[in-house]
Amino acid sequence: MQEFYIIFRSYQGRSAILDFFLKDGFGHVCVMKKSGNFLLVIDPLTTGLYIDVIRPLAISQAFMNIPADMTVLYIKLPKQNKLIISHFANYIPSCVTCAKAVLGIRGWNLTPFGLYKRLIELKAEIIANIN
Repeated sequence: MQEFYIIFRSYQGRSAILDFFLKDGFGHVCVMKKSGNFLLVIDPLTTGLYIDVIRPLAISQAFMNIPADMTVLYIKLPKQNKLIISHFANYIPSCVTCAKAVLGIRGWNLTPFGLYKRLIELKAEIIANIN
């Protein structure tokens, strides 16, 4: 099994179109994959893909100071041997598409809140919640 932390946060831009489609507190999503004692951070941004590694000493500090506008989920999923992209919704370039590819799930979830609901269905544990 693979362990993931999925972080949902508020949208930081100014766009009437995005404000219409995005639920408060669910404007962006990024994924942290546990690999041994480290966390691999995968954060799709409009300027490119941000990838970083968090060392063991910094992990506890990162989770002790979770900002109020973030929701964090923890889930264990079966290990995928190949990238799962064979779904029409997985071709739309967005943070949700990237997160679904890293997690190895597919479906019609197009917004961060839609992905949040799907992960709750898959028995994700809520670590921090803005509500």
